[in-house]
Amino acid sequence: MRGQTFRRAASCAFVAALLFQQTFARQQRASQAAPARAFELTVDSIMRGPDLVGYPPTGVYWSQDGRRVYFRWKRAGEPRLKETDLYVVNADGTGLRKLSEDEARKAPPAAGELSKDRRWTVFAEEGDVFLYDHEKGERRQLTRTVEAESNAHFTRDQRSVYFTRQSNLYVMSLDGGSLEQLTDIRVPAPPTAAAAASTPAWRMAPPSIRRMRRAASMSALRPASRLPTGQPSPFDRATLTRRKGSASSRRLRPEATDVLKRRAPSR
Repeated sequence: MRGQTFRRAASCAFVAALLFQQTFARQQRASQAAPARAFELTVDSIMRGPDLVGYPPTGVYWSQDGRRVYFRWKRAGEPRLKETDLYVVNADGTGLRKLSEDEARKAPPAAGELSKDRRWTVFAEEGDVFLYDHEKGERRQLTRTVEAESNAHFTRDQRSVYFTRQSNLYVMSLDGGSLEQLTDIRVPAPPTAAAAASTPAWRMAPPSIRRMRRAASMSALRPASRLPTGQPSPFDRATLTRRKGSASSRRLRPEATDVLKRRAPSR
């Protein structure tokens, strides 16, 4: 894992050095052809960010013969939301160019497993399995299904490839294209879904009846207004007592005021 990380970092540094060399040479030629113009370091220039100084290369990988380097890059000045394009450059730093869409589809994959004779690479891309021929520079699509395939590898005899689909292992022959499923792993359904599937439709009550039953069960939880003997419940008696007390207090307030007025000395 550390070796792969080191190789990727070294590849990125190599491509960055090549791009810097070419950019410097281009600027030097431009400076010789035209008079030098001082760069104005303003707030607007600083806020441009990568739009001014360019974007770093990503997805750097070597070709199988080690003669070319592929990477994704977006030049300075291109729209910010534009996706990166696939570029190729020779190992000596010459021949930098952007690949067209057709050339990008035929380019060697960035990952995959190489065959023992170093001619083929099997890889998974966008949920399908592909086979790349390094001699012809062509791709061969092995699967085209709705389910996603991944983890494509060569068998020991190099005559078939195996991959996973929906947690199961499949093997496909490269000669005739026959497909064989090696495992049968089935994920159990959740308990609630299994219970709902096991209940017959004729035993399930309609939604309106279920709502009526729920309303009846909720009303049954409320306290009864009458005891079995016919007397009011304690909740109703407490309500009545509180109401009587509040009414009597309202009646006593005017009478106490009148008594104080009568006893107060007149001036």
